Amino acid sequence: SSRVFNLAIALAYICQGRPTGYAAMKTAATVVRGYSMAGQLSRCECQCLFGCVLARLAQSVVKSAHSVQLDPANEEYLAVSARPGWDLLHQWEGWREDAVGELMMAAAGHPVERPAQLLLWLLDSEEEPEEAVVQEAVLQLFKSN
Repeated sequence: SSRVFNLAIALAYICQGRPTGYAAMKTAATVVRGYSMAGQLSRCECQCLFGCVLARLAQSVVKSAHSVQLDPANEEYLAVSARPGWDLLHQWEGWREDAVGELMMAAAGHPVERPAQLLLWLLDSEEEPEEAVVQEAVLQLFKSN
């Protein structure tokens, strides 16, 4: 739906500039939770949201590269938004779309499996968990084998 694409566009930019992929995902889950208070996302929309965000990031960095190619003298201005987009793409490299979909379902208020609930609890924590704990959770829950 256009609703999920609009949300994906917003998330692609809101999540940029975070120090880690975890921090960016925490931002995404928070936005999805708030968005769902105004209008419930379906399970299908939650499941495809991460792929839509990644597609928007890819579109943004490709458009920036194309613009630089057309006007190399203006590279500094044209490429300003590309670096944060590339950074976020690298931070989320290898994250499993199905696992992130489960997390987005949990954030939207849908019942989910225990691993997504555990990660949602981590995301809700007031304190930033130790990086080692986060990395282990990410490896177990999100990374492709």
